[in-house]
Amino acid sequence: MRWYVDMGGEPRGPYEEGQVLADLNRGKLSREARVCAEGSDTWETLRDVLPRFEHGGMQGMAGRSSGSAWTVVTTFLVIVVAGLSGVLIWRAFQLESVLNQQSEQLAGLDARLVAIGDQARDATGSGAWREPKAVHHSCDKNNTTVTCTFTNLAKVPVHTCMRGGLVRKGEQAKKLESVVLCSGRLDPAETRVITVPWVGGVADSICSRETAYQVKKLDWETCRFTMDPVNLADLRASAAPATR
Repeated sequence: MRWYVDMGGEPRGPYEEGQVLADLNRGKLSREARVCAEGSDTWETLRDVLPRFEHGGMQGMAGRSSGSAWTVVTTFLVIVVAGLSGVLIWRAFQLESVLNQQSEQLAGLDARLVAIGDQARDATGSGAWREPKAVHHSCDKNNTTVTCTFTNLAKVPVHTCMRGGLVRKGEQAKKLESVVLCSGRLDPAETRVITVPWVGGVADSICSRETAYQVKKLDWETCRFTMDPVNLADLRASAAPATR
């Protein structure tokens, strides 16, 4: 049914029940407004006629509003779940990549340690031993390895060893160390680049911060990188085969 509405003594309409109810809900009409059903000559207050179409009109509107609200909520939940699922899937791939890297490191670790032992045992013929600070070098690190470039500026062959370390700022104990990194024999003016892995983990296990999605991100500002000398005698002793 449609209705005419008295607007300051001037009839307007006819309007559908839904529009009349919408204007009432928005405050454009009061319950005391005078209305007249289409095809009738009788003017009544909106308050009196509401029971005739409130069931079919207002509840219908409520149903539509409820349906719209549920649609919005459902859409929002779908977006949130999809976003979280994407983050979890990405994190799973990231963890798988890290585990693969660690497996590769461990697979090659024995061979690297054997090579280090050979270097230590052959040090007598590898030139004069020098503390790392006495041999020109520069070192860098990434999430899985430490790389150092050595250059012999002396006039005689030299040899040195060191080990990379990571310490979380504000803490003292080493949290992560690299495999021992030895230059091997360096003749005068010779340059050599050596790369070794971290042992027992990767850098972002301690040098990291969490993003807004609680995903760990590598952040070198959270830790301190060191290169510590390794005593040749100690290295020889640790590399020597055990005897009974």
